[in-house]
Amino acid sequence: MRRGCFTSAVLVLIVLIAVLVALLVWLGSEPNGIRTRIEADRTRLAVGETLALKVTIENVSLDPVQLNGVGLDAGLLDGATLVQTLVDDQPATLPVSERDYPVLGAWQEYGLDRQIAPGDTLDVVFVLEAVTPGAYTGEVTAWVDSRPLGLPLVQARRESFDFAVQ
Repeated sequence: MRRGCFTSAVLVLIVLIAVLVALLVWLGSEPNGIRTRIEADRTRLAVGETLALKVTIENVSLDPVQLNGVGLDAGLLDGATLVQTLVDDQPATLPVSERDYPVLGAWQEYGLDRQIAPGDTLDVVFVLEAVTPGAYTGEVTAWVDSRPLGLPLVQARRESFDFAVQ
């Protein structure tokens, strides 16, 4: 009788570990519901000049996607200052959250809290003014809500960007 309980407990533990590993792998993946593209009008500029960094988020799923925000790595903001934000070509003042996590890094997250319908796109333009000479690189990240198994989780789609200030 005890041997059967022990075997059952071991099997339950193995299944639980497998589910947790699968969940962690899923959390580390990028969301499939969106496609992101970044474009800049220039990547080399002098101190005082501006660049327009356009982030296009496209919903490629059959369901609406909830976009929480877009983040700019601290490495990008070391050489430039955000002077204006445009959402679908309209000036916008977005709430800003500073994030800093040991494994993920540091970034400024600009809250959007918008739903994107299937097949639609949302354009966000960050106008950055160059302030410090050097080469800068970092990621632009779009954060979306996801609900696997009914659990409210957030996933990120990342794109690399680099620019130089002379």
